[in-house]
Amino acid sequence: TTANQAPGYEYGQYVSEEEQAQYLVRAFEIAKTEWPWMGVMAVWNLNFSVVVPPADEKYPWSVLYGDWSPRPAYRALQAMPK
Repeated sequence: TTANQAPGYEYGQYVSEEEQAQYLVRAFEIAKTEWPWMGVMAVWNLNFSVVVPPADEKYPWSVLYGDWSPRPAYRALQAMPK
């Protein structure tokens, strides 16, 4: 993810954008194969990098960049089997 400028969220720098993409897709895979009781599952942070300043703790977790272009996570979610 993008380096998080909010105090207390420095751990985010250890997750690359590619890892974010892998983790999100894997979460959906696990839910589908191992949690038959799971209903609707959604990605919460689509575009916070567009609507909040970079110092906001939600900014770097977005799946879109601040200019609305897709991050690897967006592309991975788009491409995964539904």
